Amino acid sequence: MTKAKFGSLLLLFQAILLILFVVFVDYGDEILPESEQESNQRGHAQNFPVFQGIHVMTFLGFVMIMTFLKRYSRGMLVHALLIGALVIQWATLLQGFFTMKNVKIDMSIRRMINADYAVLAVLISFGALMGKCNSLQLLIVALFETFFFAVNEAIATKVLQISDHGRSILVHMFGAYFGLAVSRMIFSRKVCMSQALSMSNKTEMYAFIGTLFLWVYWPTLNASFAEGPAQHRAISNTYYALAASCVSAFSFTVLSSKEGKFNILHLQNATIAGGVAIGAIASMMIRPWGAIIVGIIGALSSVMGYKYLVPALRRHLKIHDTRGIHAIHGLPGIVSGFGSIIAAILASENGYKMSLYDAFPARAPLANSTKFKSIQQIALHRNLEPFLPGLDRTAAQQAIFQLAGVGMTIAVAIVGGLLTGIIINIRFFEPITVRDAFDDHIDFEETNCIDTASDIEFDDHDDEEKFHDSIRGHKRLLDDDRHSDIIADDDNHSVHTTRYEEKKGSIANSIGKSNASINKINRNKLSASNDDIERNHVEAPKEEKAKEKKESIEMEEVKGKEDEKPLLDVSTVDVEA
Repeated sequence: MTKAKFGSLLLLFQAILLILFVVFVDYGDEILPESEQESNQRGHAQNFPVFQGIHVMTFLGFVMIMTFLKRYSRGMLVHALLIGALVIQWATLLQGFFTMKNVKIDMSIRRMINADYAVLAVLISFGALMGKCNSLQLLIVALFETFFFAVNEAIATKVLQISDHGRSILVHMFGAYFGLAVSRMIFSRKVCMSQALSMSNKTEMYAFIGTLFLWVYWPTLNASFAEGPAQHRAISNTYYALAASCVSAFSFTVLSSKEGKFNILHLQNATIAGGVAIGAIASMMIRPWGAIIVGIIGALSSVMGYKYLVPALRRHLKIHDTRGIHAIHGLPGIVSGFGSIIAAILASENGYKMSLYDAFPARAPLANSTKFKSIQQIALHRNLEPFLPGLDRTAAQQAIFQLAGVGMTIAVAIVGGLLTGIIINIRFFEPITVRDAFDDHIDFEETNCIDTASDIEFDDHDDEEKFHDSIRGHKRLLDDDRHSDIIADDDNHSVHTTRYEEKKGSIANSIGKSNASINKINRNKLSASNDDIERNHVEAPKEEKAKEKKESIEMEEVKGKEDEKPLLDVSTVDVEA
């Protein structure tokens, strides 16, 4: 019944999105045919590579890195693509409502980039929920999270005007704590201890491929909202922070292991933690050595978070984090947030020159002020893009607003996540059961070929052919590993086994005729084989007995002939001789 609800709601929501797009969304000036200005063409050339990089990160990097579960990798890939496509449309509308002009949302590449950031926040939250929510629940989580994300982003950027070019605060931190809050509301001790929560060498490899994509494209993510020299700083700072984070992650994972070995989860995530940690300060004047320090701190927070904090959240706060998003997005996001506070205090016009207003737009002078007019003249003289008026904040004021942005983001994420978790726990959404957790078999038709044949099509065919074709669609379900989950209780560590009796019954009914045919064939073959063996054992002694009897008869005949010969006549013997 869940799939029927899911399919109906999905189609209904897509229809609503279509109507809203018809009413509110249209091409922006830079996309229209008459847009031939040099500035617009230059904007296309600059924005498209950024959009391409973020799009690859979203639907290859962030999705692939979450395919680490042995029995849920396929489900994660499918749900990420579906939910991502839905959130792109939903986020375009919600974000556009805060910036619309003349009751119209202008479509542009920059707006598409913002929509991809919303998808990133949702996918980050899914890391804590993967395997514990069905399709319908994930749909509801995506819809509510996108709404809270758009509201928080609008307040932080339009009202507080915080600086977060890499979106470590507004995306990574928000997605992490929203997902953790939802996970708290759906917590189940037995589900969290399921044996299905396991990895394999193949899924670990797929996840690490996602890490490589993220590691390569992360500078694009952190530099997407920066311009001019600030964009160059964002790229170089992220570049060296990732390098230091990668090296440090390998070191920390070995040092934290009792056996001195690599932990694949640490390597998949802590190697890119430096990109998250430097996101909010990527465009600031922190120097290359400062970027390396931030990368090392990011890797350390990720490894220590995985080893100590993630298990502690489960034991003490009943927050189960499937992917460990608190260690890869939450803690490094906090590092980035507090780093932005320190950088805001230290920022000055002597160090930044004109790029200060790119890094901190709110520090630009007020409109129509003498200072603002002089800055505009300098920008015009140097062929720079004109600056927008700001709020003329001081360094200390900007630091306070940065702190307020971090606190507000965490608060909105937690409150929104708790409310969403309460909603998806309603019986209408049919929460997932223990036996179906971390396993995607409930989401897919269990076929392993394109064309499967039914029993009816083979009523007039040979039994062997019928069996061969009718079991193809059930081969995967007959795997013993998919029919038992060992659930360990965290209190008494008792272990008990549960079986999928209902699924076994349905499988038995569907292939009952085939099993009967096989049993018949096997019995015939076994009977024939036993007859041959018995005949061999019986016929061999008969031949030997006949042969012995024949030999005994021949010997008796010879003996009888010898008895019939006349006795020697003594009188005829030549005595003299």
